Amino acid sequence: MHKVLIISGTNIISGAEYVLGDYLNKTTFVNQFEIICSDNQEVKNFYKKFNIANLHESKFLNPVSALNNKVNLIKKFKNFLFAFFTFNKILTNKDIKIVLGNNTGDIIYSLYSKKFGKIHFNYIHDIVEENSFISKVILFFDKYVEKYIVVSNAVKNSLINIGVNEEKIEIIYNGIEYNENYLKKTINDTIVFGFVGNIEDRKNPLEFIEIVKKAKEVLPFEIEGRMVYGNILDNSLFNRLKKTIKENKLNIKLIGKIEREKMKNFYDEINFLVLTSKKDPLPTVILESFNHGVPVIAKDVDGVPEMVIHKKNGFLYDKVENINDILIELLNCNYSLLQQNANLLVKDKFNIKNKIEKLDNLLFKGMF
Repeated sequence: MHKVLIISGTNIISGAEYVLGDYLNKTTFVNQFEIICSDNQEVKNFYKKFNIANLHESKFLNPVSALNNKVNLIKKFKNFLFAFFTFNKILTNKDIKIVLGNNTGDIIYSLYSKKFGKIHFNYIHDIVEENSFISKVILFFDKYVEKYIVVSNAVKNSLINIGVNEEKIEIIYNGIEYNENYLKKTINDTIVFGFVGNIEDRKNPLEFIEIVKKAKEVLPFEIEGRMVYGNILDNSLFNRLKKTIKENKLNIKLIGKIEREKMKNFYDEINFLVLTSKKDPLPTVILESFNHGVPVIAKDVDGVPEMVIHKKNGFLYDKVENINDILIELLNCNYSLLQQNANLLVKDKFNIKNKIEKLDNLLFKGMF
């Protein structure tokens, strides 16, 4: 049986890593994987949990700043060149037949895969905009990639729009272990809204504050908010967020980071998860919310409509100026039915068993 090398070129643990971890926890082929990751301690500790036989590390897999100025581009190129020596040691192993890049940026290592005669698959977790820097990177390395694995139709369409051959794209939805024993709740005197995400512009946390503010104005309930955030990537934004909460006298708790395994209490406390992201290919947090029977109010972007079905398991809005229409819907919604529908979507469409079957077939059965 051949082996697969997973590349994880990141220095933070986010949705892409969590869903990979869920897969590694359940696949029967776990012993056929090797992983190369950055030397970031958090990342290394995360992958050690899965008892992978060979966990390699390299400081040259640490991402450089996302700002593509001249200095950062030189740093990226230098890291790419020096990473070759690590790949040279690993990819001479003839048992490794496939290399799987787990993050969009890992596509650059497809050149090394090709050099050592390996088949390169690459996950694309992002909506790729035409003429963006990453679109040019993808198209440059496209000739070395055998297959793109994408997490939603929205991601697939974004790749097709930049010129990637549709036949090279495989949709495999993320999945989590189904939990049917969610806490059944009712809305009485209080509605609690929840936010989960990094403090950064893309996650748009200030819009969550605005929605809680509007809910306080238009709904005849006590309104509370809970914010879980793993990483503060923009300190200025975080300071504005705290100031806005204080100025508007909103009952919003800034919880900070909670380990994924302990998120159940958070979901049990809230009535609705609110997703305000400006862009999101297929938010893992929606799956986790649904799995705990929590309906979602979400901005209608990218892959979100593939998960949130308006008025069935949550609500979709186009812009915050129109959120009052959604908030009024909460007065007459069948909350228990929203909970049930949200939970069943995980069972029927986003169950980890479905992902394992498709990914196992692609990596170990499809081409050999």
